Amino acid sequence: MRLLFNGSYLQLPQTGIATYCRNLLMQWQNKPELVAYLPPAWAGTLGFRAIPQTNHLTRLLWNQWHWNRMAGRGDVVFQPVPEGGWARGPQVSVAHDVIPLHYPELYPRKVAYFRYWVPLSLRSARQIICISQQTQRDLVTFYNLSPEKITVIPLACDRTHFIPGPKATRTPYLLYLGAHEPHKNLVTLLDSFRALSQTWAGSLWVGGRFDPRYTPQLQARVADLGARVRWLGYVPYADLPGLYQSATAFVFPSLYEGFGLPVLEAMACGTPVVSAHTSSLPEVGGQAVAYFEPRSVAELMGVLERVVGDAGYRDHLRNQGLARAAQFDWSITAAKTWAVCQAVAEK
Repeated sequence: MRLLFNGSYLQLPQTGIATYCRNLLMQWQNKPELVAYLPPAWAGTLGFRAIPQTNHLTRLLWNQWHWNRMAGRGDVVFQPVPEGGWARGPQVSVAHDVIPLHYPELYPRKVAYFRYWVPLSLRSARQIICISQQTQRDLVTFYNLSPEKITVIPLACDRTHFIPGPKATRTPYLLYLGAHEPHKNLVTLLDSFRALSQTWAGSLWVGGRFDPRYTPQLQARVADLGARVRWLGYVPYADLPGLYQSATAFVFPSLYEGFGLPVLEAMACGTPVVSAHTSSLPEVGGQAVAYFEPRSVAELMGVLERVVGDAGYRDHLRNQGLARAAQFDWSITAAKTWAVCQAVAEK
């Protein structure tokens, strides 16, 4: 098999999908069958082929032109996101989530892309990989795709990078890492922390790239709390383990996820996790997470009170989380993904 890897998405910042691409490439880097089309920064990767610098729109256009031109030059094209569109030839495409279809009122500019372009790309693929059972159900519900065409392969985290370690600070803090978009439900977290701050001396650290559409409103909501809420901005990949390790707990209040990679990363670092009980998050956390109903400020407040006030409970969550995180491994994810591509190439 000759596998053509579409790495155009790696031009974007190191977020969930870019992390997925990066770890698959690391697992596949010694495979001579791999031909990887990547940004110039990846020069030196086995099978490297340079691609032009693009933005979101020009990436979509480049993908159509390039992969039609490359039809027949490989046994199968691996698309880490569903952007194959009208490209010819055997493709394996990966679907991560369809969140704008669940919340069209929150993301009206993304609805057309998910309603028309994504299903076109998925139907042109010979096989679809999705990262959770929740995403598989979504593809069947929204796009009427056959479950037999979809293979569920969960994500993982780099457990040489995300490891337990000593706390770098004695200042207790709760941690959130992720986008500031509405479905991340930071309003519930901020309101719960406001109540918690009356009885707990710790702080709340909010990581994630500043979003001019949403971040200023969130900051204004807790402006009176001053330094009790710390806005970290974008956190580089290298700095993530230390933040997780030193946190009293990691809190993930999202209304909807395709997977929930930060939950897995936090567990792998030995950090107690408090998570919304919704969508794919129970698939990731299993029985190792303290869950709450995501729209209930009072319920989240109650869970946080127990976590920050009970060291024995935190130890329980820490031990359960480490055991749970050990069940996810990039070598397994990569091997299963390669096997799907191999099966498509042999048809």
